[in-house]
Amino acid sequence: MKLLEKLQTIRVELQGKKLKKSGKNKFANFDYYQLEDIVPSINELCLKYKTATMFNVENEQVSLTITDVENGESVKFVMPFEKPEIKGANSVQNLGGSITYLRRYLFITAFEITEGDEFDATIGKSKDLELNILDAVEDCKTEDELTTLYKKYNGKTNNQEQFLNALGKRKQELKKWL
Repeated sequence: MKLLEKLQTIRVELQGKKLKKSGKNKFANFDYYQLEDIVPSINELCLKYKTATMFNVENEQVSLTITDVENGESVKFVMPFEKPEIKGANSVQNLGGSITYLRRYLFITAFEITEGDEFDATIGKSKDLELNILDAVEDCKTEDELTTLYKKYNGKTNNQEQFLNALGKRKQELKKWL
């Protein structure tokens, strides 16, 4: 079996596992996958299909490489490295939080773990609404999702220029990946 066939088989078997979200964002009122929700099942299936995953941070990018341990064939998923400033956290905590977040999204992307068509209830009615909207833009995986956000929040944000710039940037990123 070739690597891409193994990867697709793993994806289908993961869908059958009905993974549950154990992470809770009480502030914005949504659930999310934590690494502990997805990595054990991924590791189990990678072992079964003789593949291995390797996470790497290099040159302002993070990557997840999936390798066929039988023949060395590999496929690499890449995202830009962003290190957010988390209030009240030191630099090591900021780095750790960023790596955890990026690992989770690389696994979700590589193994096509779905979270439903609707955005989680990340868009709260709080002073952090702008940040939640910008996070939702970053989480968009298709231009249709960007269009849905545009229709929903155009003219309703405190910083319209920042919102439109984030939409444009994400659209360009999506074009690179697709």
